[in-house]
Amino acid sequence: MNRWTFSHKLAFRFLVIYCAMYMSYTWLRFQTVPGLTQLHRFLWPLWRGFVTFFNDNFLHIRETLVEPNGSTDTSFSWASQFTILIVGVIGAIVWSALDRKRPNYIIGEYWLRVSIRYFIAYFALYYGIIKLFGLQMPLPSLSQLSTPLGDFSQTRIAWLSIGASPSYQFFSGVLETGAGLFLLFRRTQTMGLILSIAVFANIVAINFGYDAPVKIMSMHFFLLSVYLLSFDARRIIEFFFMQDPWDVSSRRGRWTQLGAKLVFVYLSIGVAVILSIKGYRSQHFVVNTRPIEQGTYDVTRFSLNGDSVSQRWNDLVLYGVTGSIKTTDTIFVHRYERAYFSFEVDSALQTLKIKRDYDDENALMSLHYDLPDTNTINLSGVLRSDSLFVVLKRSKKKFRLSEQEFHWVQESSQ
Repeated sequence: MNRWTFSHKLAFRFLVIYCAMYMSYTWLRFQTVPGLTQLHRFLWPLWRGFVTFFNDNFLHIRETLVEPNGSTDTSFSWASQFTILIVGVIGAIVWSALDRKRPNYIIGEYWLRVSIRYFIAYFALYYGIIKLFGLQMPLPSLSQLSTPLGDFSQTRIAWLSIGASPSYQFFSGVLETGAGLFLLFRRTQTMGLILSIAVFANIVAINFGYDAPVKIMSMHFFLLSVYLLSFDARRIIEFFFMQDPWDVSSRRGRWTQLGAKLVFVYLSIGVAVILSIKGYRSQHFVVNTRPIEQGTYDVTRFSLNGDSVSQRWNDLVLYGVTGSIKTTDTIFVHRYERAYFSFEVDSALQTLKIKRDYDDENALMSLHYDLPDTNTINLSGVLRSDSLFVVLKRSKKKFRLSEQEFHWVQESSQ
């Protein structure tokens, strides 16, 4: 008889309780299966009270718990997660004490694996199919298109980026749907698990990288897929790593093979690393522009030859050795409805040289600057053949995108 070790039996007991609770909680919360809405009305208040009890007496995540909405990483979601974890540990210990003589749970493990496999398959199919129709990340609305990029959260940027490319969303839906279909059959479940791990690993990376509020759920799909695939670990390792390599019998052939491989490694890795280091240094090139502070400025006055004109500068940004202005003036290089330039500060002469490119010898204009206070820059000089005078005030506007921090608990999906 196949006798399991104590740790194996303890792990199984924990997984049964944990997975049963988490999968039931997830099914109940989503209500996508007919009949679950009625069940939700009866069971959800019981679950809410159960989780609230654990939070008030043990967890103390938040004083008032926010239930899942567009975000599945709310305070209630995390309280539910830790409640399931605690109950799983306690339940496994009690179960082990009551059933310590059982040699194994071979049949139980089989049904645990089947239930997890169909759980993953269902949600892979659900999310994959709605992606095929472009519903999970819809095309950006007119209101969203009219919103400045800096006002969006990282999450919304990710969603809008995918929504803006229906073909990519369809492609990701095909992969997710394919993983779900492969998981439906035992003969193809290994392929389905390999595909689901790849799909969910990408989703986890997006959720963590863009601070998307579906971290708990995506991590479960990924880790449960890894758990199921671990049962095929030996076959996979033998297939990918234990195959007989191509044998080069002669000594000269082996040295030729090694030399060719070293050349390829240098060309594919060494050159890429060298170019990446150079590119990184150029992108993070720091220049001292003091006493002029870098940042965003509002243009409070713009005049040519002493008169205000319509073709004015609306706002100005100084960052690194580059800048941009909201203007239609064709003297600048235009991208995305802004005029871009490079600049150079000469603190001795109190001049701000504006160029098309940083390495250009000739400047578009050389402006004298005056700093009446820490938030104001006065610029004067010649634009083309006209006398130019500009007053810049440091902008108080904050950009949500650049200031957003990572959040484990997210009470909304905005």
